[in-house]
Amino acid sequence: MRTSFVLSAALLALAGTASAEAATVVFGNITGTWFDGVLADGSAPTGFVGNGTSNAQVRWGQPAETQQSGYGFVAAVDPTIVVNPPAGSGTVVIGTFSHFNFPIFPPSADTIRLRLTSDVTVDNVSVGQVDFIYDFDHSETTNAADPCDFGGANGQGLNINGCADNVAASFSNQSGSFFIGTDRYTLDVLGFRVGNTPVTNFTTIERQVNTAELIGRVTLFSAAVPEPTSWAMLIAGFGLVGASQRRRRAFGAAAA
Repeated sequence: MRTSFVLSAALLALAGTASAEAATVVFGNITGTWFDGVLADGSAPTGFVGNGTSNAQVRWGQPAETQQSGYGFVAAVDPTIVVNPPAGSGTVVIGTFSHFNFPIFPPSADTIRLRLTSDVTVDNVSVGQVDFIYDFDHSETTNAADPCDFGGANGQGLNINGCADNVAASFSNQSGSFFIGTDRYTLDVLGFRVGNTPVTNFTTIERQVNTAELIGRVTLFSAAVPEPTSWAMLIAGFGLVGASQRRRRAFGAAAA
């Protein structure tokens, strides 16, 4: 009984309480743009492909084997969500995030930003085009370390092909916003979903392309914070009822 209560509380924290003023929000014609990238040596990545489209990529590093490492974003098609003012909404898939995790020579990525540009409609009324900005923090590992920084021993599990890397996404307060009635809202980013498993950080396997859904929610702008606390709360709720199987997927690491 107690675990069911905790899960219900977690879901309510995300979904809010229904109200007569609920609004349907649609994010249409989403495009992605990677920008403000910083590599470990302070330089900037130059390998941008598809910026300003629904399939944007950024690459970095000199390949140690076959190709560069990098990130990709493929936008979801017109995600729609019901918002219950002032609580906000439940979760929505923003798009698919990929980490091209292949051995490279330094420098690797440190941080980069994703600008998600979308037409926004509220109850079939256009409120204009809005830019939402998300910060990505990249933790590159040395492939030969043992134990690895993430996932334990080298050569096993997530580290089967060398030490896994780790990616975290957070909301930037430089994001744009839109109004529902007199309340100011934004599209917050909560983290990732790998299969059916929500994770706040995405741990990625070496020598492969790792993908996860990028998950968001509509919330009051003042409630969108750099730490995805609500997503973590939902993970904890699933964990208590045994529904969350820690199945993290992974990409790239450097051959540094």
